[in-house]
Amino acid sequence: MKQQNEDIARRIEIAASAVNEEHFSKAEFAVIYNTAEITINRDLQWLRSEGLGIYSRKNQVIITNNKADTITRLTALYLSLDYYKSLYTPVKLFEKSKATSHYLILLTKAIRENKFIRVNYCRLEDDHTSSYALQPDGLRLIGLNWILSAIKESEDIIKNFYVSRINHLKLLDKKFKTKSSSQNNKDHNIVLKFSSEVKSQVYDKLWFDNFEITEDEHGFILLKTQSPITTTLASWCLSWWDKMEILQPKELKEYIFDMINNFQKVN
Repeated sequence: MKQQNEDIARRIEIAASAVNEEHFSKAEFAVIYNTAEITINRDLQWLRSEGLGIYSRKNQVIITNNKADTITRLTALYLSLDYYKSLYTPVKLFEKSKATSHYLILLTKAIRENKFIRVNYCRLEDDHTSSYALQPDGLRLIGLNWILSAIKESEDIIKNFYVSRINHLKLLDKKFKTKSSSQNNKDHNIVLKFSSEVKSQVYDKLWFDNFEITEDEHGFILLKTQSPITTTLASWCLSWWDKMEILQPKELKEYIFDMINNFQKVN
């Protein structure tokens, strides 16, 4: 089963690279995946049998009929593989999600292989497009939005990026070392208080599996959930600046203070 998953994953990743116009040859794909060129030939045949027009032309693997429904179906298959269950929650409502299908494949590959990526990203707050080198950390489907959590190169704080707002993506050869972000695996009772100014953003940016949201008589939004204290959680809290207050636990506040102090020591 593991070999079958690896074969399917490789084939769909090759298709995603071709859709992304990366223009690798069959020989280069063979080197990338440490396999024989005849295996890549079989991979292309399999993709064609799945309805994708993918061929080798002028020493490059290219897509001749980029059918969105075919790519969407292959992406759904890719994300459903047991091979990736450790990365994120199984997909729901994938076909209606707001994201470019082949980007999800390439992002998953980058996460699994600890590879940096470079993206052109249209920022949510001002629609300005900027180029970032990112260390990808994880993918989550929140409502209909796929969210990439990642760390900008030379920074330490994990930030969230809407995959639907990425308009160019490239996997880089540079790799990063993973660090354990968990303080421990124990769940803590988390209570956060948000300003009414960010009410709509709170609903858009939630990534907890289980939570409760209420609104008090002053219009403040109270979020209650259970979660381990991690760098991902702490960075998410910091992203709200002065629009969010941590009511509990104190351990989360202490974790964030330590993060800030460590950052200041080297900057």
